[in-house]
Amino acid sequence: MTEAEAIATDVAITDVCRNRLKKTYIVSRHQGAIEWLNKQGYWGCVIPQWSFRNTMILNQGDVVIGTLPFPTIRDIIDLGATFIYIHLPEVFFTQRGQELTPEEMDRAGALLYYIRNLEMEIVKWR
Repeated sequence: MTEAEAIATDVAITDVCRNRLKKTYIVSRHQGAIEWLNKQGYWGCVIPQWSFRNTMILNQGDVVIGTLPFPTIRDIIDLGATFIYIHLPEVFFTQRGQELTPEEMDRAGALLYYIRNLEMEIVKWR
């Protein structure tokens, strides 16, 4: 994907999500994870891949659900949004990066965690 295509995709996602009354964003490119979240009662605007541009559309009280890098999670929380982390503690190494069904996610012990705060400090090497 070119940079122009990525920007166009972000704009399209932003426009779709901005018009939603309920500001819950599900960040996943895995259909099984989206279905699993729906079965848990979580619905929202699905964004396959998060970018800094998506962070700029967040408002206090919005909810973001997914598995993102820690610095991104911190930025989301700092904006006053809620972050819910999807964790699969018992997923097999061979399943990583693969499409899982909601049932396979259950067998992998799928859990949701509220990340309420996240302190980070850059390690400075000598």
